Amino acid sequence: MQVSDFRAPWDFVYGQAYTIQVQGATGQGAWSEPGALLRINGLPPWWGTWTFRTGVLALIGLMLLLVYRARIARIRREYQARFEERADERARIARELHDTLLQGFQGLMFRLQAVRDLLPAHPDRAIPVLETALERGENAIDEARHAVNGLRSSTALEADLEHIFSSLAADIASEEHTPDAPSVAIAVSGGVRPVRLPALRDLRQIAQEVLRNAFRHARAKRVDVRIAYRKDSLVLSFRDDGVGIEESIIAAGQRPGHWGLPGMRERTAKVGGKLTLSSQPGRGTDVTVSLPAAAAYERLAASTAD
Repeated sequence: MQVSDFRAPWDFVYGQAYTIQVQGATGQGAWSEPGALLRINGLPPWWGTWTFRTGVLALIGLMLLLVYRARIARIRREYQARFEERADERARIARELHDTLLQGFQGLMFRLQAVRDLLPAHPDRAIPVLETALERGENAIDEARHAVNGLRSSTALEADLEHIFSSLAADIASEEHTPDAPSVAIAVSGGVRPVRLPALRDLRQIAQEVLRNAFRHARAKRVDVRIAYRKDSLVLSFRDDGVGIEESIIAAGQRPGHWGLPGMRERTAKVGGKLTLSSQPGRGTDVTVSLPAAAAYERLAASTAD
């Protein structure tokens, strides 16, 4: 028997075809022609099949599609966050204008209307009303100036909360022009950590509202501010010894026609925090703002907890 065109099994190349020709002969005769032909097709391994290659290409395409969609979703979230930030800023400006210009000029118009009704028949009664109207006009201008200063100062902030709060207290004290302005004591506990800029802006506005209320409405003698840098949260507490807030106002969530308390709650909720307010008439007011570490701190590195 003679075998030609044959290779050992380990010599086979997967995916190729082989032909084995077999011829037989005896001592009394010639070789059989043309002999028997046996064709052998080498099967490729599983990683060499077109099914596997097609699956790999489909998987790569799916991964690229998922990466693309994740990228688009992240860009969409960034634009949505910027849009919400601008909407919140517009709402804040609207609240500032409502609490300052609109209310101030509305009261001024009522008093000027009263002066017009008194003149010229009762000039002696019109003069005090006119003086009150002028005083209210000056107050409205001061309120507008405070609002504009707040809008401008919110665009550039330092990352030091203690410095921000002390500067706020000094600015408000100089704006109010009251000789019996309360003293502000600031205490810091825990390792100081950099605060994220979005949270920093809202915390500044909350502190400005709390301190201004303590200076203007509470008639407080002292305001204690505590900044606690904790491992899992950032906690700010403001306590004054003023006249407190009426229970009806706390229950309603705001003073009629004013947006200070709702604005504080909205800002705290926007940065993922929690605001707690407790007050009783004659016993002062406590305001506590707590933010989780992920929303408050620029980076979650190891720090010293209090």
